[in-house]
Amino acid sequence: MGAFAYREENGRRVLHAEDVPLPAIASRFGTPTYCYAESVLGARYRALAAAAPRVRIHYSIKANDARAVIRTFAGLGAATPGFWNPFTDQHGEPITFVFLLSALGWSLGYLGSQRVVQRFMAVESEAKIPRGRDIGSAWMLLIYLFALLLGMVALPAFSEIGRLDDVLEDPERVFLLATQAFFHPLVGGVLLAAVIAAVMSTADSQLLLASAVATNDLPGVRRYAQSLDAGGRVRLGRWLLVVTGALAAALSIFHPESVFTLVALAWGGMAAAFAPVTVMALHWRRFNTAGALTAMIAGTVTATIWGFSSGGPSGIMDIQPGAPGCFVATLAGIVATLATAPPGAAVTALFDRVNPPAAA
Repeated sequence: MGAFAYREENGRRVLHAEDVPLPAIASRFGTPTYCYAESVLGARYRALAAAAPRVRIHYSIKANDARAVIRTFAGLGAATPGFWNPFTDQHGEPITFVFLLSALGWSLGYLGSQRVVQRFMAVESEAKIPRGRDIGSAWMLLIYLFALLLGMVALPAFSEIGRLDDVLEDPERVFLLATQAFFHPLVGGVLLAAVIAAVMSTADSQLLLASAVATNDLPGVRRYAQSLDAGGRVRLGRWLLVVTGALAAALSIFHPESVFTLVALAWGGMAAAFAPVTVMALHWRRFNTAGALTAMIAGTVTATIWGFSSGGPSGIMDIQPGAPGCFVATLAGIVATLATAPPGAAVTALFDRVNPPAAA
């Protein structure tokens, strides 16, 4: 009997895929639905492997990128060409200009990250800033290298133990699954505690930053905060912290999108709104307030539009929003700066103190 055959059920003939009736599949997944027989895929692979025992079989994902098909062939030992090639995508095709611009958008987010700026503002002395820069950059490089390594070994490692389906179902849980599958419970507990610590560290710093921004920068709130004494401003900041946390909790409950999608939008917003302003303020003596405000507004609007759009020619609207936002913000900041009066003497004096002329 083949993988697809009719069987008698309640006095009528029903087409089955192996042991599953097709009406049940249609009822669960809707129509049209592509249905593959795992036994047939396995038989074809084993026949090819037996006919060419000295040949390493590779499976082209672009032929069929269904997760179940990939899992089946990976479990049988088939490799995917181009998986280890840094210049190809998951389908083995050369990476595109859109992909490169998206990668650039992620890197630009660091230049606009207010948490990074805060850490440099809190440094004990200006003389320690270069050392802090070197340590922070080295640590960031190590973290990204280990994250890349985890992603590259996840497919063969989880295929070997028969748990690839768990990873493909939710790739964002790959680290959590790896701690359970490959480490002693004691070591796994330490690694999971590190995840929780990282989440809490990021959450509390972002909430405190949001509360501080709301208290000191929002026009109406800032005016009210200035009318309070020190104790009143502290209480106001705490209440704004509670409100911000409640809004964040509501957003995560009622709009449970992918964590990666939310982070991409936030990171792109920081890159677009603050990265050009930070760089130009540090390296362009002529840069002024009008240019900074124009750059922040233009970058935020551009990143927001890009973040909620998709498609376009060659997938241009799928670029990580930080890259186009930075480009537009930089251009807008330059034009607005040149079209308005230069900064005052106090600002240029501060710039000259921070950027002394290089020794001859």
